[in-house]
Amino acid sequence: MAGIPEHLLKRAQEARDKAAGKTPTADTPTDSQNLPAKTSETKPAAAPQVASAPPPPPPDPSYVVAAKTRKKVPFWAMAALSLLPFWAFMYLLAVKPQEKTVEGPMAIGAGVYGSCAGCHGANGEGGAGRTLYQGEVLKTFPKIEDMLNFVYAGSQQFVSAGIKVYGDPNREGGAHETLSYNGNPMPQQGEKFGGGLTDAEILGVVSTNATKSVAQTLTAKNGRPNMKLGVRQILKYF
Repeated sequence: MAGIPEHLLKRAQEARDKAAGKTPTADTPTDSQNLPAKTSETKPAAAPQVASAPPPPPPDPSYVVAAKTRKKVPFWAMAALSLLPFWAFMYLLAVKPQEKTVEGPMAIGAGVYGSCAGCHGANGEGGAGRTLYQGEVLKTFPKIEDMLNFVYAGSQQFVSAGIKVYGDPNREGGAHETLSYNGNPMPQQGEKFGGGLTDAEILGVVSTNATKSVAQTLTAKNGRPNMKLGVRQILKYF
């Protein structure tokens, strides 16, 4: 048979003592003392919250996928592309027509001949002065120094010196006599004789007339160039 618990026996004793008018002794445990001690309840530790994974990103559009997968421009090509503006500039310079600048005696002579055209014509066709074009001036002056001397000094110096012809005395078609063309003298152009042209200007206008005459001689009346005659004259003249 199981024994009675001790706390029940104590309670029964306390009840009898209380009925008999006895005060419970200090060593008599009270009900509260007989009650089993309450133990603090330990709550279980909360489990750490695990962050949920973010949702997957939406798929790229087709044009983005195409841009990511296509071949990229190589690095060396970037240097070539950077030079395109320079190439374009050089191309424009190459195709732009360049203005030709005539320099030297020919340029000087072309400007000076404007004052001669009043007598000899704009193209040397003649007028108050003799004809110069189509090789006529080269027939009269086969040597350039003879024409330079005549233009510089003028026909009056020949008359004063008693010289009746000027230029080539064996000229084809006959030599030219001074004052034989309409009786008009050739004015002196050199500064030494009171003319208004410098030595460089006289050289330029003589060279221009000779060159024009040779260029006109190169083309015969039928329109075909007479190269042999023209080249022979220009080489002999200069």
